[in-house]
Amino acid sequence: MGHGEKSILFECLPAAGVIGGWVHDTATDRVMADHSIQAAFGIADPDTINGDPMSHYVDAVHEEDRQSFAADVRTASLAGGTFHATYRIITQAGVRWVHDYGQFELDAFGRPALGRGIIIDVTATRRRTNRPQKELQIGAPIPASEQVRANLIAGHMIAASTLVRTFPAGRLHRRADEMLLEVGRLLAGLMSRKGVPRD
Repeated sequence: MGHGEKSILFECLPAAGVIGGWVHDTATDRVMADHSIQAAFGIADPDTINGDPMSHYVDAVHEEDRQSFAADVRTASLAGGTFHATYRIITQAGVRWVHDYGQFELDAFGRPALGRGIIIDVTATRRRTNRPQKELQIGAPIPASEQVRANLIAGHMIAASTLVRTFPAGRLHRRADEMLLEVGRLLAGLMSRKGVPRD
């Protein structure tokens, strides 16, 4: 992957719940992310050229969720395909619950290549339900067809938004951001209606 591709970022999505987007170079295990994500994960001096080590982001995850989060990222990056996880991060404002949704790709030789995705803050949903995580997971599930459709849309829009940024900035960038924003709202709405679904 060239340096230009490494520097592709999603613009910050100015919507309640949607924190922003990330790109993970799995060859170097470095992450390029929106400023809002860097701030939420406590990345004090972000490397805007090479990205920051994935370990910096892992360190910001709550200790009870850290091991499973790291394992989920590793599994998805090695196998390719959809990645989604719900976990807690430690911020200056306190503990926040987030839902991380992305897509990992393999190169032509089947080796880990690139991951990209968005992070949604679901803290408000957790507080409204006022129930422990296990109870949220065993509630009435979102209809499979609806969740599958939302996941497919998110995967395609994440890929399209990254590809769009290989072209000069313009209306297409804004349209891609608007579509990705709506997908984020859709996912947040599904989680709010039924509780955070089982990953």
